[in-house]
Amino acid sequence: MQKVSRIAVAVMAALAIGGLGTATAAAAPHPTKTHKSTTKAKAKGKHKAPGQARSSAVRDSDKDGIPDAWERAHGLNPRSARDAKNDTDRDGLTNVQELRFSTDPSKPDTDGDGLKDGLEVFQLRTNPRDADTDDDGLSDREEYLHHTSPRNADSDEDGVNDGNEVSQGTDPRDADTDNDGVKDGDEADEPDQPGDEPTAPEGSQPTDLVTDQPTLDPTDPAPSTDVPQP
Repeated sequence: MQKVSRIAVAVMAALAIGGLGTATAAAAPHPTKTHKSTTKAKAKGKHKAPGQARSSAVRDSDKDGIPDAWERAHGLNPRSARDAKNDTDRDGLTNVQELRFSTDPSKPDTDGDGLKDGLEVFQLRTNPRDADTDDDGLSDREEYLHHTSPRNADSDEDGVNDGNEVSQGTDPRDADTDNDGVKDGDEADEPDQPGDEPTAPEGSQPTDLVTDQPTLDPTDPAPSTDVPQP
């Protein structure tokens, strides 16, 4: 009888120890699995936000080649692809070309130099955002009227820029305006000598001293070479 009791106690103790081990194992977390899951979640969240920002910055809802933000800023419809080929300001550039050349689609003359943007881009090859492309003191329109190069500050390569020649009365298209064998630029560097001033022949009138130097009138691009007769 005592032997049976001892056996029963031993069996109960073994069952109790086994149950405790099972409960402990069930309660213990799985470190490797939790770590992987957390890492994946962080990695997924890390790359999502920048991608969304980039997509929003270059969004083109109507697929017309013009970002929605640019269309809204210039009064265009970001949901209509037809306005990409329109010339809203009638300057010779379509709206998508205005975007490409950074001009204003609502202003036919972005830089205010008197020339339409399309003329500057396709014919003159000047900068439609700069009124004086070559920085010579003449606006691109004045260069157009004087038939000088709006992309070369010294059209005749005489050492004097076009703006200075026009203000001094020399011809910006002729390196030697007075045909004396000396370039206009070299003459400008020479100091005036006594006797250089022209004098009227005896009995002549002051109008007889008019030379054949061309005059440049912005309203008449062609230089005048007519010499008044006495």
